[in-house]
Amino acid sequence: MASDAGKAANDRCFEVSIILRIGRGGLQTRTCLSESKSGFATSASCDNGSDHLRPKPGALFDDLPLLIARGAVVDNPEPWQYCGGMRAWLMDSYKGVEELRLDEVPDPQPGPGQALLQMKFAALNPADAFLAQGMYPAKPPLPHILGRDGVGKVIAVGPGVENVKVGDTVGILCCDAGVQVWGTLAEKAVIPAPSLTAVPEAWSLEETAGAPLVFLTAWQALTQWSDPASPPREGSVVLVTGASGGVGVASVLLGKSMGLVVVALSRSAEKGAKLKQLGADFVLSPETANLRKAVSTAIAPKKIDLVVDSVAGPAFNDLIAMLGYGGRISVVGRSSGTVPEFNTATLFFRRNRIGGVAVADCTPDSAQAVWKEIVRRLDALGKRPVVDRILPFGEVKAAFARLAEGPMGKVLVGIPS
Repeated sequence: MASDAGKAANDRCFEVSIILRIGRGGLQTRTCLSESKSGFATSASCDNGSDHLRPKPGALFDDLPLLIARGAVVDNPEPWQYCGGMRAWLMDSYKGVEELRLDEVPDPQPGPGQALLQMKFAALNPADAFLAQGMYPAKPPLPHILGRDGVGKVIAVGPGVENVKVGDTVGILCCDAGVQVWGTLAEKAVIPAPSLTAVPEAWSLEETAGAPLVFLTAWQALTQWSDPASPPREGSVVLVTGASGGVGVASVLLGKSMGLVVVALSRSAEKGAKLKQLGADFVLSPETANLRKAVSTAIAPKKIDLVVDSVAGPAFNDLIAMLGYGGRISVVGRSSGTVPEFNTATLFFRRNRIGGVAVADCTPDSAQAVWKEIVRRLDALGKRPVVDRILPFGEVKAAFARLAEGPMGKVLVGIPS
């Protein structure tokens, strides 16, 4: 039972008191754990006294969580120390999410101003895949753990934490988790306490797990064109590319909450129908013949005031051509690759503007304020974040494959406690 991960955790032990009673072949086995200099020893005896396992000096009792999960009963506490480990999806290179591996690492510990979460759900984002390919500004030390979104239960807090307590179930707003430091694709994660938020009333854990990053991104994309940031003028027309994705769905919902006319682009008729249910005024396929004319006809006599684009690629030049006077494009992603033969002259005369979105600019205070407003708007609409599907923790690679296919909303991973 000894492991390098467990040994590495020796300097991160915490004291607990426990004796386990485990059903085995109809008998109750009492398993006692005692500390030795090199690790922890175990001894067990059946209630009828017919069996006795001698202590194994130096054996780290790494199987404790598994035994508890299988029904071990805590009885007659006696003091000992447990140096635990957690399962996590480790990124050892910048060769893509296909190279992730599931392994055990020492439990992280919260420092000042931090909280340790037992993760329940983690949500995937395209930025995770870009980071894993080395196509992201951040280059964290390896091995790294991806995952920027999620929901978990607070199981420990560091000094100075006052906004959450042990036992709280919380969501995660934008922070360095999954970017510069280990993230949520693990059984446990350390998160800055100011970036934690309560699960909104009447929201499910799954809805909360997948919402913050994409909704904060969509908020910035919609509001960044004024100072201070504020929603576009009511009645303005916003065109959303990749509208069935995480940021796309968030842009559609927030756009409707702001009183905007929403044009959503989606290749799938099934997803298009769902986007209409979410409130999109017009849904068109980006493969529509003469898309520019089709959009113009749909919104006439209005023009496109704002585009929220997560696609880029060859179609980007067509988006510029659709803009009205003073029209803007908020660039969120580039799922279709680079823009070929971009002609700056297309921005002339109509005073069009293009601007990038950087949700990492959020401070904990600003993220909390915006998130509160987002929740208020969704509640007023009677709408909730959309979850495409939830895959088991052991199927993270399949979850990323689903993300690459183009989901309807967010792809989540369920993490057993």
